[in-house]
Amino acid sequence: MTFGPLTLEREGDVAVLVLDAPPRNVMDATFFRSFAACVRDVLPGLDVAGLVVCSRGRHFSAGADVGQLRGVAVPGDPDSARALRENAAAFTALESLPFPTVAAVDGACLGSGLELALACGGRVATPSALFAVPETSFDLIPGCGGTVRLPERVGVGAALDLLLTGRYVDADEALRLGLVDALAPRAELHAAAVRWVFRLAKERGRTT
Repeated sequence: MTFGPLTLEREGDVAVLVLDAPPRNVMDATFFRSFAACVRDVLPGLDVAGLVVCSRGRHFSAGADVGQLRGVAVPGDPDSARALRENAAAFTALESLPFPTVAAVDGACLGSGLELALACGGRVATPSALFAVPETSFDLIPGCGGTVRLPERVGVGAALDLLLTGRYVDADEALRLGLVDALAPRAELHAAAVRWVFRLAKERGRTT
């Protein structure tokens, strides 16, 4: 099943949502509309143990389309405010699904891409994954819940460092910070994410 630049698949008891606009999986307006439709209208009705969110191509996501984002993030404009609220609400809908979700991250996971991963209940990454919230470089701030979820995951001090500097974090540091839960070689990433789904499902007492 396709939703614009997204593909929804099923592997036994696990659903797989693929960011399918390689190589960078940039999140533009089409992505956010498609993502919102999927997480609100389709995913909540699935009878699955959990969901893996992954990507096709070299990178999990290079984040939002900065050009479009500048056009949307207009202070004082009601249409701009509504669009930003809708984007953030879509990630909240992912976080609120009735089953566990795990992001399988390879390559760059930046900006809104990292905010998407943070909205999942768990994150598994390859050793070559890179993480950052570089919005300050564009005179912006994360607008999809990252300012709340990041300190919840890594603590206030580390979150402020990442949010204010926009610096890149490699996979080893991400693991130490608690930004990701586990590392796995690229060839084993998907299987590791599926295992993490079942681990979270067991912790929540959910079976299919």
